[in-house]
Amino acid sequence: MKLWSELRRRNVLRMAALYLVTSWLILQITEVLSGLIGVPDWVGPLVLAMLVIGLPIVLVISWFFEITESGISRDPADVKAAPAGGPTGRQLDFIIISILAAAILVFAWLAWWPETPAEKSIAVMAFDNMSDDPAQEYFSNGVSEEILGMLAQSPGLRVVSRSSSFSFKGKHLDLPTIARQLKVAHILEGSVRKAGNQVRISAQLIEARTDSHLWSKTYERELTAANVFEIQTQIASSIANRLNAVLTTGGESGVRHAPTRSLPALESLLLGKQHMALRSRRSLTRAAEYFGEALEEDPDYAAAWLGLADANLLLNYYGHAGLDEALQIAAPAVEKALELDDRLGAAYASLGLIRILRGNIEGAASALSRAITMDPNDAKAYHWYGDMLIYGFGDPDAAIPMLQQARVLDPLSPVIVVTLGEAYSNTGNLAEGLRLYRKALEIDPEYLAGFRMLGMAYLSLGDYEQAEFWLDEGVRRGPEEFGVVFGKAFLYRALQDEENAVTIARRLQAMVPGNNVSLVTLVSFGRDQEAIEIGERDWPGLSCKDEPQVLRSNVFQAVNLSLAYERTGQGDCSRMLLDAILALMEERGISPRAFGFLEAEIHARQGDIPRALATLRSSVESGLRAQWMSQVEQSPHMEALRDQPGFYAIRDIVHEDLARQLAAVRDMEKQGEITPLAD
Repeated sequence: MKLWSELRRRNVLRMAALYLVTSWLILQITEVLSGLIGVPDWVGPLVLAMLVIGLPIVLVISWFFEITESGISRDPADVKAAPAGGPTGRQLDFIIISILAAAILVFAWLAWWPETPAEKSIAVMAFDNMSDDPAQEYFSNGVSEEILGMLAQSPGLRVVSRSSSFSFKGKHLDLPTIARQLKVAHILEGSVRKAGNQVRISAQLIEARTDSHLWSKTYERELTAANVFEIQTQIASSIANRLNAVLTTGGESGVRHAPTRSLPALESLLLGKQHMALRSRRSLTRAAEYFGEALEEDPDYAAAWLGLADANLLLNYYGHAGLDEALQIAAPAVEKALELDDRLGAAYASLGLIRILRGNIEGAASALSRAITMDPNDAKAYHWYGDMLIYGFGDPDAAIPMLQQARVLDPLSPVIVVTLGEAYSNTGNLAEGLRLYRKALEIDPEYLAGFRMLGMAYLSLGDYEQAEFWLDEGVRRGPEEFGVVFGKAFLYRALQDEENAVTIARRLQAMVPGNNVSLVTLVSFGRDQEAIEIGERDWPGLSCKDEPQVLRSNVFQAVNLSLAYERTGQGDCSRMLLDAILALMEERGISPRAFGFLEAEIHARQGDIPRALATLRSSVESGLRAQWMSQVEQSPHMEALRDQPGFYAIRDIVHEDLARQLAAVRDMEKQGEITPLAD
């Protein structure tokens, strides 16, 4: 008690409170100023370290010295000479209260005041097509997209991605409103006019806050690929200089070479990019054709090779092409693009996705990290890295900040919002995932994957009515889209509607041969021979004629075929497949979470009930919820566990949590955060 009294008398406690409150205020001000003036990332940690080091120094000084009316003097040893709560104590109390009031104001400002965009931030709008031919819009879009890509090379400049900035085309909103939605300080707009063999490109840089022009210029040249590239480079360099940023590729600091001197190749590339942005089966197929035409005109056009790769990767991503079919084209195309130009950051992102699809997770991480380093404004790289962390490494918690950064760079991208929802769902927060899926549909009411994910989220939470509504809405809009239709197979399995489930499975098999949704549906209803016929035709490496070739890309097909083989009397093949699956899951650096409840399914199939229950419980405790319906409740591999008392205890934990989350969703519906069933 004597020490406590002495600390009070010497105002050490007051000084500690004053120092901590002041430090918090300094850190908040540092963070705000960092966003406004773009100071280096190390400044914040340096300020924090200095404040931490300063705390013991301040406390020691306050023990030995006292602030008096005549200045700083050595604190008297006699307690009676300076009683606690004297003039200095009251003065410190006043100072602490004043700084606390300031801290409260700062906290309120941070919580409720609109976010101030970083000064070095810009959105490049789709340039207006001023040509007499409306069909030339692809060219004006392409010119602005190429300028955006050049600006994105600057590590000190935040550039909003194409899908967000171009989404305002034709909406006739004022620029300050657009800037607020995109959280940028500047807007670049312009126009393009093609007339005969001449091209005229105008551009204006606008400060969003004041809606005033900072820079503008018009270029008129002969229409050649080299001239178009030179104009784009000059515009990007002028904007970067005006914002005190540096272009690391293709700008003033680098040697500028036109990527192609063929105007037809350039035009085909721009047409391909326009079609690729639409993401439908038809548009992606047409995009690949345009990129091929560009390469016929100029086989050394690196951007066209990258476009060809991305179009095929997206055809697979959206379920329009088989994996092998897509990789046969995409893999050599990316290699060729990097051979021609190893500065293409986006090419490393595509290389990362190819390595993910081939099961090379560590190699994928290396490629995606390099993509981000080379092109810090490439939302695609952050997005695919986040997706890999969820489904490759099984680490959705680490994926969330990566996907949040992708969303900062591309705030109006529904696909990024959906993937962020998947990350939250895979941490066990299905309610937040569902909210984000609904947000994606608010951004783009025709984004088909949003309907599927929203329906699957409601299905996981046990609300079959809402699940059916949203899945049906998706199928109505995209009856031939694999990624939408397969949700209905899970719904019919949950409803034990064998006829409709098998019909959907066969329909999906016709769309994408050898897909796992078809196999698990057929096996779930005992259609084992049909499943084996599909597997032996589409996945011959899983037939056990030789050593089973179980890969990341076919692991779920392997487990379902193993059950079909077991039921048809081919036990040796079934056991070989199960052993190969477990060996794959034990690969270094891959969390079992990447496979959902697969490990528990395997142990249950092998008859190791204690280990299966222990694995199941561990998975539930780690937060797995989204896969519960498909891999536990509906799983044909879990039959051995369903009569075990330990299973009921685990199931009750999950059901209680899902009921709580469904109640939270109902509250969000009542508050208008989530739109319920349409009238």
